[in-house]
Amino acid sequence: MTVLPLAKRIVGYADEQSVAAGDDLAFCVSGDGGASYALSVHRLLGGASAPTGPPLRTERVADLGSFPLLPQVTTPGSYGVAEILGDHKLEATTVIVKVQPWLRSGDQAIVQLRGQSDAIELGLDDSGRAYLDMPTGRLLGPLVPERPAWTTLVAAFDGARASLAVGTEAAWEVQDSPLGCTEAVQLQAVLIGAARGEEGRHRHFCGRIERPAVLRGYFEPDQATCLIGRQGVPSQDEALLLWEFSDSLDTWSVPGAGALATPLVLHNAPKRAVRGSSWVDAEDWRQAPRQYSAIHFYSDSLEDCGWTKQASWQVPPQARSGFYAAHVVSGEDEDWIPFFIRCSPAQTPSDVLVVASTATYSAYANSRFWWEDPIQEVAQDRLVELGMEEQYLVLHPELGLSHYDAHADGSAVVFSSRRRPNLFMRPGHSRGESYASDLLLIAWLERLGLTYDVVTDEDLHFDALRGSETTLLDTYRVVLSGSHPEYLSVAMFDAFQQWVRSGGRFVYAGGNGFTSNVSWSAERPWLLENRTTGRLRADPEARRSEARHQLDGEPGLLMEDIGRATGSLWGVDFVTMGFDRAYPIRRSDQSYLPELAFAFEGIGSRIFGGRGMFGGVIGQEWDNARRMLGTAGHFVLASSIDHSLIPEVLGSESPHHGDVVLHFVGEGAVFSAASMAWAGALHIDDYCNEAERFFRNVLTRFLDPAPIAQPAAAEGEPHADR
Repeated sequence: MTVLPLAKRIVGYADEQSVAAGDDLAFCVSGDGGASYALSVHRLLGGASAPTGPPLRTERVADLGSFPLLPQVTTPGSYGVAEILGDHKLEATTVIVKVQPWLRSGDQAIVQLRGQSDAIELGLDDSGRAYLDMPTGRLLGPLVPERPAWTTLVAAFDGARASLAVGTEAAWEVQDSPLGCTEAVQLQAVLIGAARGEEGRHRHFCGRIERPAVLRGYFEPDQATCLIGRQGVPSQDEALLLWEFSDSLDTWSVPGAGALATPLVLHNAPKRAVRGSSWVDAEDWRQAPRQYSAIHFYSDSLEDCGWTKQASWQVPPQARSGFYAAHVVSGEDEDWIPFFIRCSPAQTPSDVLVVASTATYSAYANSRFWWEDPIQEVAQDRLVELGMEEQYLVLHPELGLSHYDAHADGSAVVFSSRRRPNLFMRPGHSRGESYASDLLLIAWLERLGLTYDVVTDEDLHFDALRGSETTLLDTYRVVLSGSHPEYLSVAMFDAFQQWVRSGGRFVYAGGNGFTSNVSWSAERPWLLENRTTGRLRADPEARRSEARHQLDGEPGLLMEDIGRATGSLWGVDFVTMGFDRAYPIRRSDQSYLPELAFAFEGIGSRIFGGRGMFGGVIGQEWDNARRMLGTAGHFVLASSIDHSLIPEVLGSESPHHGDVVLHFVGEGAVFSAASMAWAGALHIDDYCNEAERFFRNVLTRFLDPAPIAQPAAAEGEPHADR
């Protein structure tokens, strides 16, 4: 492992990622304190801000002033809370809940009944024994087994006694105490999955919780389970509060039942639509919601840092659409806080619409698998480098995980939030991919002098869901993707497909694109759900039964698994990865068809594209046309050669070369560069190279409104033997 000099000590994020003219945008910044920082807004004109690429160019558009630099607190960990209104004293009371612990790590609160200055808490200690904390002391109960076992906990107390039972209806272990709650607690809130004290939230539970209830009266375990287990809901005389977690599965609030009937509001992204204690064989939650009656809580999940907003900026009416960032500077320390300005409907559309791959940016946000997963050194054939962003994350794990990481209890991370610093999404990131590479595409468009507008994946997703006759895509002839548009929603796929079939022209400027389905929360749009990557580490039953998203009910699978094959629209499919180097391409025999000559004007070589930031034009992750060969309207223009390290990962299929294709779909056309490394080759020799000329030829022809002639047949070999 190679460690680069640590330099980042100040970070921030914007409260929104995509804004339009007239919108207000707030910035949140955290640092070591004891100083101030200057904040300015810049339009990013592209570049790598790295030694091997063109320098980052910006246009300063606003100075927001100087602000005190303060350390801001981030508290990860999911929980649910029901705030109780009115006068409700807990006298004789029973708490009952089913649990499936996934990790033993210190005290973990399962149910906390909070008063103004005191609390009653049911939880597990670091050895896995149940406890009941009361103002009079702790009652320590029996051991609670870890998964896959489900266990019922029953805690009862009144003014003179308390009991704690662990087990099932068939067998109970009970611990009694003569110490009860000598004074009734004035109930103000109920927390599920965590505790709250003067210092904030803590003692987060790691595992699954099912059907917690607070009952009136002191009940023996058999009595309590009988009340909860029977059909329907206990009467208000019997139950103060009860939550059935299989209700309203696609929301962040669980309706409450009982005398108080207070909803339980979920925070920091616990996972719903997971198997409960009654799961038998249902394949997804829509088929049998009652079998998905649990919520999975985590100690390290994060939805919103919740930092103080120190500065804000109103987007001017005539602001140009594009990539933007707030520049934070404190002495020698700096950070860039990215955001995007989308085109206003009142403005004239530009030549090209660039789709910022914010779903992919979010999926990889703050990934730790770059240095924790052994596959990295296999895929790179060298020691892993930790840049300043990774080093900051090592020191600040509270900033949350990516979809490629695992929670502390070993379960998959299915939610990623943009309301936190995303250090993967920074100009000049040490890995040079995704957002950093997309800035190279922006630099290229600026160099060409083309006008362009920018929208985000999130913009397109919600626009498609609105179902209006005119979409964000419809006013553009050409759409340009980013360098790694791996993730998208079903709504986005369908919108792209309809637009291309109706005459749109799509330039797919990346690799490993459009492969996996994700969902955004309509209620909390800063949250992205992705169950595709988690299936790689889940057990077979979980892969089968917990793949469907809770947010929209769509399967969290590869697009081809849900009837939307990537190749059918973009003409290529992901094949493999290799970060050791990138490769040149060789023209195919098909490319010499006269109708395809426009792509090769000014190019005298049959083999080209062997230079770039990553070594060539086909590299990092790439696609090929193996499944599309012989398809009508599909033409391979060139294929990569001279491959070296090709790791057999993720079920990669031979042949491993990358294919650059032109694919006609309906009345439209798609050009697929099919490689994440393309953007890193455009600037070579001050943009005077054959790979750039090839790419520019295609974009220029796509911008020309004249129909693109389609060859009558795919004559010749699509690629030479490898």
